[in-house]
Amino acid sequence: MQKPSFDSVKCVGKQIVSDFLSKSGMLYLLERMRLKESALVLMYHRVLDRDTNDGEVHPGMYVNVGTFDMHVRYLKNNFHVLFLDELVAKLLRNESVANCCAVTFDDGWLDNYTHALPVLERHRAPATIFLATGFIGTYSIFWPEELWYHLKRLSGKKVSRDEMPPSLAAWFYDFGASGAAFDDSFCAGFIEHMKLAPEQIRKDTLADFRRMLGPCDAGRLMLNWEEVDAMGKTGLVRFGAHSVNHRILDSIDAIHAAEEIAGSGSALRAKCCCVSNIFAFPNGNNNVRLQDVVATSGYSAAVTTTRGFVTSATNPFAIPRVAIHQDVTSTIPRFRSRLLLGKF
Repeated sequence: MQKPSFDSVKCVGKQIVSDFLSKSGMLYLLERMRLKESALVLMYHRVLDRDTNDGEVHPGMYVNVGTFDMHVRYLKNNFHVLFLDELVAKLLRNESVANCCAVTFDDGWLDNYTHALPVLERHRAPATIFLATGFIGTYSIFWPEELWYHLKRLSGKKVSRDEMPPSLAAWFYDFGASGAAFDDSFCAGFIEHMKLAPEQIRKDTLADFRRMLGPCDAGRLMLNWEEVDAMGKTGLVRFGAHSVNHRILDSIDAIHAAEEIAGSGSALRAKCCCVSNIFAFPNGNNNVRLQDVVATSGYSAAVTTTRGFVTSATNPFAIPRVAIHQDVTSTIPRFRSRLLLGKF
């Protein structure tokens, strides 16, 4: 019989703790204390059908439709849910943001239209979607998703280290010398490792995978501009800039970073009528120099992937968010714990 993984044991442990914190009333007290003078910004990516994900999507990238509906219902009943630019306006006017919450999505996935929008409409909940404008209306996907796709295809094949792309072979030797399979933990670890690699190494690795396994044939996964327009016309969705090509901005030169930042805003203003004048750093990577570029490019604020609460002292060009995904927020006690406690 297969032993449960460390991750699954940890997940069960967190569920037990979060249930206790909820039933004991401690989460309620924490909410009262922590949100008395602060707000939360939530970060989603994708919303999938319950049976859609069979390992083809990174676990940290999605929630199920039912889970998202549960989240939005809870937020509407317990927070002042508003557009992110409305929250930013309160900050800039030095107004209270107590118990406010803003829902955001990164990238511009098609399922934001097909699966998330109906939930937002059902609850009349506002949201902001940050678009990587160079991907909108295309069949392209981001390199981590393509890499995940190829790695999962490898899981059913017998491939020697000599046949692997050099970057994967080196990682496999370090991480998988004891016989680790291409499970979620291995694949997620390799992607995080590649985020730290030079951009050319990532390109070479993907080229090696395409030669070995063929192209990634996932169909259209990103929004097109007609869908963006339709979402905007509901009055419930606004769109912010997320760069043009989703490059990791602190790993490229200043000129190209500025082009990515300004170019996505220009494309949004040209194509979209519901523009939120806020930028989202790809992968969250930012520094003071990049924050200054965002400011001088005409944006009023920027969001990161750093976890935390929004307060009157928050730098508007480094707004923290709480990353939300299925495996850590599948129940309301776990969702509440995720919002309030760093260990969850």
